[in-house]
Amino acid sequence: MEAMTLNEYGNWTQGMWVSFPSEAQGNDDKSLFIATFGLAGETGELAGLIHELKSQRIWTPAEFCKELGDVTFYTCFLLRTFGKQPLDIITPRLGRVSPAYGADPYEALARLTKNMGFVVEKVKKYLRDGTDVPIDKVTPCLREAWAAIEDIAHYVGLSIEEVIMENVRKIEDRKLRGVRRGSGDNR
Repeated sequence: MEAMTLNEYGNWTQGMWVSFPSEAQGNDDKSLFIATFGLAGETGELAGLIHELKSQRIWTPAEFCKELGDVTFYTCFLLRTFGKQPLDIITPRLGRVSPAYGADPYEALARLTKNMGFVVEKVKKYLRDGTDVPIDKVTPCLREAWAAIEDIAHYVGLSIEEVIMENVRKIEDRKLRGVRRGSGDNR
């Protein structure tokens, strides 16, 4: 599988979007709702893994790769939904960084959660009150969330490229097997 640029990945997320059959590539309120709350849910799953670091449970980078991949998918999908190319907003740090990079995974998780909470709140108000989603305020939060995602990936010894390519592999495999909807990795 060929590596993708971040913009290609963002475009790919829209092509892989599975929501309701009548919806075209996620450009509607239901898809915005699902993507935003999907992002919140995946951030929660990632938080669970980071919490387990504290309990010193044995974990593998592959576990983090799956959850980080899901968070990157929703982040890039939302950027595209808001009319932005990921590289318009994000400046990725390329390559693998040593786990000694210095990122505190708890601090990175707090930054990720804070910024995702802001995005979820703005989308909630849009869906509830009909107010515009303030793209100029939401996209910086997605940029800061991306930096936290990279810090967590680097902490566990992964590059963001590895996370993205594993996410592409996983979702393409589900597409081939016709099991993109549902729960869990063992579909």
